[in-house]
Amino acid sequence: MAPAIQKSPMSAISVSNLVFFIVGVSLHRLRVDLPHLARLGWTYLDLAVSLPVFACRAVLIQQDLARPLQGWTALALAVSGALFTWLITFGLLGLALGRFNRPHLALSYLADSSYWVYLCHLPIIGLLQLGLYPVQAPAVVKFLLVLSGSMALCMTSYQVAVRHTFLGRWLHGRRERRGQGLHSMPRPFARMTGRPVAR
Repeated sequence: MAPAIQKSPMSAISVSNLVFFIVGVSLHRLRVDLPHLARLGWTYLDLAVSLPVFACRAVLIQQDLARPLQGWTALALAVSGALFTWLITFGLLGLALGRFNRPHLALSYLADSSYWVYLCHLPIIGLLQLGLYPVQAPAVVKFLLVLSGSMALCMTSYQVAVRHTFLGRWLHGRRERRGQGLHSMPRPFARMTGRPVAR
C-alpha cells in the first residue's frame, strides 16, 4: 500500500469504498449477464461460510484483537476479509436476482430510494443519537427509536424532496407520478409517515 494511504486511514477507507462503486458501475454495464448470478447465489454463500474462508478469518480476527497482526498474517486477514465480503455480496445479489425477478412496488421503491438513504442517513442518525444520549432508556429501545426515526425521515425526505425532482432524475431517472405528493408512496411507507395511501 502506498505510504500516503498508510498515513491516512480516511484515504484507505475512500479507496475501499471506491472499489465497490467501480464494481457497481461495471455490473450495471453488464446487467444483461446478471441472471447468471442467480444460478450461483447459493454457491457464493456456501463458499463465504466455508471452513477455509470463515474459520480462517474468525481465528485471525481474534489474534488481531489480542495483538495487531503484521506481515503475512496481516495480509491473510485482509485477503480473507476481501474474499468473504465479495462472496457474500455476489451471493446475496444472486439470490435477490433469483427470488425477486418480478416487479414489486415496495421493493422497487426501496431500490429507488436506497442511494438517497445512503447519502443522508449518517447526519440524521448522529442527531438522533445526540438527542437520545441523555435519555435513561435501554440500549435496545434507543436503537429501535433511532432506526425507526431515521428510516421515517429518510423515506419522507426522499418522497418530498427527491423522487420527482431533479435530484431523483439524476439519481435513478424519471419516475412517473401515481398521485399527488405522498399519495404515490407504497402502502407500508405511507403508513410509516401517517399520510394517505394511494388507491
